[in-house]
Amino acid sequence: HGRSKGLKQADVVLLLGVSCDFRMQYGMVFSSKTTLVSVNQDSHELYLNRRPTLPIHSSVPDFLVRLASVWSAKNIDSVGLTTSRKDWQFRLREACNKREEEIQQQATSSVTSTVSTKQHLCNPIAICQLFDQHLSDESILVCDGGDFVGTAAYTVRPRGALSWLDPGPFGTLGVGAGFALGAKLVCPNKDVWIIWGDGSCGFSLMEVDTFVRHRVPVKAMVGNDACWTQISRDQTSIFKSEVACNLDFSRYDHVAEALGGKGFLVT
Repeated sequence: HGRSKGLKQADVVLLLGVSCDFRMQYGMVFSSKTTLVSVNQDSHELYLNRRPTLPIHSSVPDFLVRLASVWSAKNIDSVGLTTSRKDWQFRLREACNKREEEIQQQATSSVTSTVSTKQHLCNPIAICQLFDQHLSDESILVCDGGDFVGTAAYTVRPRGALSWLDPGPFGTLGVGAGFALGAKLVCPNKDVWIIWGDGSCGFSLMEVDTFVRHRVPVKAMVGNDACWTQISRDQTSIFKSEVACNLDFSRYDHVAEALGGKGFLVT
């Protein structure tokens, strides 16, 4: 938590194959005094939106191998910390802990819907925290959604490298079932989960039929709040309109059952 604050205060930032796109506020997330080292194999991405202090047009793996060898050869002490660095780490940890306390408070609060309903709504933070507690260490998470996936991103811990797949920086919703199918076929001994938003699951929910017919055991959790909530927040605030944002509380568990799978409703 508090990544943007940490980046703003950093003296040196190393971008490895990552450009200064919207995730980095087009470079504005860094201080003007920050030394920005960018390593990228794409010469266009290397200079995109903010010119790095030190541009390195190179393969990222090759750069890291060379950097590690130089680091080792010079016997650089990575353990000893200066007082200023310790203070900086303390401030970052303090901000992170404060945000964690806020999340815990939100996990126990009641939930209101943007849609008129008599249904009891689960707290998405509490659901994601419970899910994380029971998730096996041999899991691959395929996240396809907006608001619900955004919640999972700060409450569910990936179990290892290459164990979290999502639509990427362009937000290409609908990749969930396809990614999950590929992940399970490549890693048949892994528990493959799709974390779906109720809007995004509409793009690929029918692939449950594919999972059943080809006996590919994939599990899914749908966060159903009957709304394109991530869109609704800004749209309602800016344009004072919810047009095309609201959905119905559809029974996606019934869809799974109709396609030959198993479905459960959590309330």
